[in-house]
Amino acid sequence: MLGSLTLNGRFDLNYERLGYNDQPFQKGAANALRSYHHFLFLTRQSTEDPVTLTLEMLSLQFWEVGYRISGENWPVRLSAKVGKVLVPFGAEPLFHHSYGGLAGFDQKVLPPVFAREGLTANVQRREGPFLLSADVYVIAGYQLRRADAVLNLQSDFAPLEETRLGVGTRLGGSWGPLSLWYSAYYNPLGYGRRLFLQALDVASWRPRGVPVLERFSLGAGLLRADVSGGEAEGYGGPGADYYHFASYLQLRFHPTDWLYLQYRQGLRTFGNQRGRILDTTALTREDASAHNVGAVARWKGLSVGLFQFWNLEKVDEVPDDFTRLVVAYEF
Repeated sequence: MLGSLTLNGRFDLNYERLGYNDQPFQKGAANALRSYHHFLFLTRQSTEDPVTLTLEMLSLQFWEVGYRISGENWPVRLSAKVGKVLVPFGAEPLFHHSYGGLAGFDQKVLPPVFAREGLTANVQRREGPFLLSADVYVIAGYQLRRADAVLNLQSDFAPLEETRLGVGTRLGGSWGPLSLWYSAYYNPLGYGRRLFLQALDVASWRPRGVPVLERFSLGAGLLRADVSGGEAEGYGGPGADYYHFASYLQLRFHPTDWLYLQYRQGLRTFGNQRGRILDTTALTREDASAHNVGAVARWKGLSVGLFQFWNLEKVDEVPDDFTRLVVAYEF
């Protein structure tokens, strides 16, 4: 576009078979036609001007104004962004978090688009074959609805007029096809309670030149969110402190550059009493594992994928397995 502006987008249409257990031809299953991604991104980056801009134009799900602080001769690259920023947490910066085994707009743990009003800074340094990075950020954070509530990481954000600041960091390193990230986030929640959220992610992307392995990519991660404190106010302490846990493992086989086959699985549990691996006394249908197999073919910006999802609740199994045929276009 004009000057240093670029326009990118992603749009999709999904045909889904919903409301069954195990297999999609069960009686009573329903059909649906849905669109999850209707994003239009406007970006400004220039080698001459250190000011950058990135925003999602259709619904302003995020917008960031950035500034490249480092000069050409600096040993590190340093930049900062302000706005409704994409929170640098986990392996993916936008909507592809897979904690719990479901990704994108199926996600049950983090917000589908993890963006909040705040400020971020990033520093990168290359040491031979290694690329090291660190993010630090301050955002408008979470707030408990009431003292005895179980925190929902997707929706329990404080209103902006009652902002509770959260601070976090993400440390990353990569070497060739291997990447590793550690993320940490802290947020006072009110009533003397506090959140400490952590994640560890690892990825391997098709190590070229290595027989067999060059056909595979791998991603895996663990997340834990601890809610504690409040003893002085009479709300926390032993038996009242709890944690959420989620994991994922994703394996893709790439027989060609335009086709991949995928298997992904993950576990999620909410409100586990501290000191227990799994608090069976607090299990609900929100505590579950998820499994997904699929195939995706891509030609330039057009992709077609067919996926099968199995959602296995720890208690009170519900008919929520689904099949999805997705057609997407990116530019």
